[in-house]
Amino acid sequence: MMLPFVYINNNTEAHITAGATLSLLADNVLTHRGLMDGQNTFIDTPILNNRNQQELQGRHLLVSIADVKIVAETATYQNPTNGMLNDAGLALINGMQQSFKEGQEVALTQNYNPTHGILSDLLESALDKSGLWKTGIAKQTGEFMRDVTTARGPDGANFNNHSQGNILVQAGLDYIRALGAYENGGFKPAEYFLILDQDNEVKKDGTPSFGAYGSPVNTKDMETTIKDENGFKWQGAVTHEGDFVGEALGGNAGVDGGSKGLLYSLPDVPKLFTSTSPHSTYHCGEGGDSKIICGDR
Repeated sequence: MMLPFVYINNNTEAHITAGATLSLLADNVLTHRGLMDGQNTFIDTPILNNRNQQELQGRHLLVSIADVKIVAETATYQNPTNGMLNDAGLALINGMQQSFKEGQEVALTQNYNPTHGILSDLLESALDKSGLWKTGIAKQTGEFMRDVTTARGPDGANFNNHSQGNILVQAGLDYIRALGAYENGGFKPAEYFLILDQDNEVKKDGTPSFGAYGSPVNTKDMETTIKDENGFKWQGAVTHEGDFVGEALGGNAGVDGGSKGLLYSLPDVPKLFTSTSPHSTYHCGEGGDSKIICGDR
């Protein structure tokens, strides 16, 4: 079944189903609130380009184009932030790959870091990594994490982030922490994320957790920010061999290892712009010793 429209509005009680293949083509906006299902589901809207549409076929997928207020009823366990030069579709694909667990349907909220072109994205990254300035998107990422962790509480929240997304997370955490107590805009205290039993032992631990892929921030620096300064859980960083961003800029290698350094990594720069770039196609669970959390809780 194929439905071509300028606008598609699938209301709460509406069903759009097909036994084998369901195709939705919207020139402008696809708004989905009901049931949309097919053995192979194709979505072609401004938020997903054709390449990404092929990546998503066969999945039970819900894409919400409108902003959703993060409250207890809508907040998800997995909450990735993407790197630079990602359109919304590619960001979603990366978020799925870096958060999903094989054989398990997982709900996630993509904290979308929009691209403004390579020069603007590089400048944005440099400002946030320097610590001298917090960009608007870094502050928004901090507010996003505050909203999610508050809404989830003891149910926990996990943030697996790719590339520049790790700079935004580090800067965002610093921004929110500097605000102080929750009443002043900071994070909830550590005990908010715990449920204790009658013996005062931890029965449920929802302390927020974080992991990194291809990160330009060193894993030890992230551990300091996340664990030591904020009291959250650092699950570590995974870096592909030959990933210039993770190895040269972040000083990372493999699973929480040290890299060979900037000078020795320079020949890897051209690989960033190839279809088989080691900086792309990270998947949750790769790296035998990785503690990064995959799937739903």
